[in-house]
Amino acid sequence: MSTTGQEDVDVVEREPTAEEIQQALTVAREQGLPEQFHVQWDETGRKFWMLKSKRFHSVPSAMAHACQIGLLPPAKMPESYQDKELSPKELEAALREARQQGLPESFTCRWDNKKRRRVWYTPDGRRVKGGIPAALKTAAELGLISNARAPTDSNKIPLTTHEKIQVGLQEARAHGLEGWNVIWDSKYNQKVFCSPDGARNLYGLDKALAYAVKQKWLPADKLPPQFAKDRELTNEEKAKAWKAAKKKNLPETWTVVWDSKQHRRVWVAPDNRRCDCISKAVVYSVKKGWLDPTIVKPQKTSLTPAEEEAALMEAKERGLPDCFSVRWNPKKNQKQWIAPQGKVCNSIPAALAYATKHELILENDNDDGPVAAMAPTKRKRKQTRIISPRPLKQAALTQLIDAALAKDVQESVPQTAHTNAATAVEEEDVVDDGDDNVVNDIDEGDIGWTKFQDDQDDDDDNDDNGVNDDIKPADSELAKETASISGAEETTGKTSMSKHEVDIAMEQAELRGLPGGWTVSWDLKRKRRMWTSPCGKYKCRGIPSALHKSMELGLISYPSTPVQDASQSVSTDARAASAMRDAKHRGLPDSWTVEFLDDGRRSLRWRSPDGRVAKTLVEALKMSVAMGILPPDKMPVEYRERTLTAEEEERSLKEAASRGLPSGWSVTWNSSRRQKIWISPDGKKKCDSINKALKVSVRLGLISQDALPARLKARDFTQEQIDAALADARAKGLTCDGEFRWRLELNTKKGCRRWISPDNKRRCDCISKAVAYSKKMGWVPADSSKSYYS
Repeated sequence: MSTTGQEDVDVVEREPTAEEIQQALTVAREQGLPEQFHVQWDETGRKFWMLKSKRFHSVPSAMAHACQIGLLPPAKMPESYQDKELSPKELEAALREARQQGLPESFTCRWDNKKRRRVWYTPDGRRVKGGIPAALKTAAELGLISNARAPTDSNKIPLTTHEKIQVGLQEARAHGLEGWNVIWDSKYNQKVFCSPDGARNLYGLDKALAYAVKQKWLPADKLPPQFAKDRELTNEEKAKAWKAAKKKNLPETWTVVWDSKQHRRVWVAPDNRRCDCISKAVVYSVKKGWLDPTIVKPQKTSLTPAEEEAALMEAKERGLPDCFSVRWNPKKNQKQWIAPQGKVCNSIPAALAYATKHELILENDNDDGPVAAMAPTKRKRKQTRIISPRPLKQAALTQLIDAALAKDVQESVPQTAHTNAATAVEEEDVVDDGDDNVVNDIDEGDIGWTKFQDDQDDDDDNDDNGVNDDIKPADSELAKETASISGAEETTGKTSMSKHEVDIAMEQAELRGLPGGWTVSWDLKRKRRMWTSPCGKYKCRGIPSALHKSMELGLISYPSTPVQDASQSVSTDARAASAMRDAKHRGLPDSWTVEFLDDGRRSLRWRSPDGRVAKTLVEALKMSVAMGILPPDKMPVEYRERTLTAEEEERSLKEAASRGLPSGWSVTWNSSRRQKIWISPDGKKKCDSINKALKVSVRLGLISQDALPARLKARDFTQEQIDAALADARAKGLTCDGEFRWRLELNTKKGCRRWISPDNKRRCDCISKAVAYSKKMGWVPADSSKSYYS
């Protein structure tokens, strides 16, 4: 059962006040949330609960996760997350909705406790992947309904106009709008509510309710929230608005508020300028110099001659007469067809229907009759919701953007790769500065397992499996040469890579024996490549670990003789050619050569023109700059040396002091790791985060244990939790007694548990992995329980 509300997205956090923390903890403890969870706030002011790397935006979702991993007994599972069945009333409502949309009565509905939603089944018992629209398509494929009733991409709910009006009347009666009439506006594809006095025709039920309250036909408590005069945006609404604003690179100095007169959101600039949409705010930011024009994506305003010629040729092949012309609509981001009479059609089928209706289909030269036209059976409209009676004029917006942008914007914007995969530095290319005093929280584990997998859920029934599927490159692919350093993790350097770099990475993986289906992406948090398995559940930080995981998943067979790397069967020339292409793309001079060491793994090394050896490509690039054979401006941005400015250092120290770090600590920038490093007063300890610096301060005696935040203190396990964990392990087939006994190890520092194998060679952070390893070693029968890798 997957836990609703769980996210693994990196959020810029703010420091809450002591009163907020105490109040949130008091409410949570009263509801039964374990002490292992701690509360934090994100940049939008939204509160969330954390356990290790998992986040929950409500106490019930956190309690449900605690019950799954054994921190709470099953009886404490919130009611909304317990396994249930549809009540007769809910089942009747679901069937009535399906029958209104045309689904046959032979289809049945059930409740899926794992997905926490309704699912539909065919008459022969097969499950439908999706909701009612998918069930309608399945019914059409089985011949139970006609294809005309099956939903299409442009019409998800296949209702007639009469049925839409009846639905609108039912909505009006349910909200107390007696005497109101409902009509259907085919132009805007919306229901129109007509008042009893005939004075108003309102688009939308909320506007009808607001007018009824104003006329005192309904009590004041029926007024929709968005029409309240003193209404303010909630934290969830602000977070949703900022999510859309960040995609368009709107500066964070803007604020979003609710305008009670316009009944909509407006964006307020630092100089109190108000804009009613994000696009206008972006244009104003460019005009004022708050936003770099080069990161604003130029909008398409017209068709090129080649595109126009191709569109006209396609229309002619489908039977559209030559009297129609084509243009591009920037607002709808689509082509439009213009008839001689000025009629605008949004698609070729619509233009064919108009031409047939007005007899614009011309006769051909052979007098064989009119040209065959593919007339549509039904005019398709894209369902849209009218936000304002005065929509934004895209042509005016485009002119403002064009005026704000420089003439050479297109030359300065690099080519964008149409891929979600991204690469930057190979695992061998990361320079180690030789500092052994850096405190790391990455636990030792199996080969190929990343910290990301160490933080996975202990419950093998969790569909999410602790994998963050939302790892994506930044909205803009422009690398920022300098970035202001704040208390949060900053993403300097590359955020994505070109198509050429993706091809190089996939070629290297293929040469080293990685099976097909693996994909490569860029981990923004760890600033390195990450390989994702074909099933999407597992992520490995290198090709060797991906090879080991492929063996565990059965994608490739185990070697008959132990080898350290499957790449040993690959020719050296092929690897050298691939490495040289990658190095040349990153700017390494041609005078460098590549060679391989005879160390069992054939590690790659770079040799300079004067005979010196560089272990990594980054080191080779830096040596080239020092030798003068590579200009400094040709060095990739992510590898350039930089130091903290006085302002950045002051801001970092101020933040550290506010979080309780004692005086005497200093901060510097590590260009190799591309992050801030905190140095202890004696200069012997170096930490890569403030939290680690606080723990070191306790060990050095600079602060007391009580001064640490609650989330950094050691967490104790009760005997009830230990007994529950052992009982859960036995129920899932893990041997906890006898000769092949697994031992339970409790990490009080992190508040997690780990299972140690009988031979002390394996540590598993969840029971399912331990069971799978026991099957592999032959300690338990192969059919004792469900396999983690099946």
